[in-house]
Amino acid sequence: MQLQTSFPRLKEIGIDIALDEAGRPWILEVNTLPGIYAFGLLPDKEAYRKIKRYAIAYGRLPSKKGKSSRTSPKAQASSAKKRIRR
Repeated sequence: MQLQTSFPRLKEIGIDIALDEAGRPWILEVNTLPGIYAFGLLPDKEAYRKIKRYAIAYGRLPSKKGKSSRTSPKAQASSAKKRIRR
């Protein structure tokens, strides 16, 4: 069974695993919205960039283009003054 068939809205999962002394893997937990920012702390940033690209591609994270830029109150006032002078 594929996850996509039973859970079509599920786009990603995170699985936390640990290895015991014998090297056997143990699943600690499964997350449906895993955090990605810990990967940004790794020396090699390639894994973080790839995960972030996927998250942007399917809409979990906003793209740089989609971010709304906040204008400071000072900049808004300056812009308003310029419009009034015209």
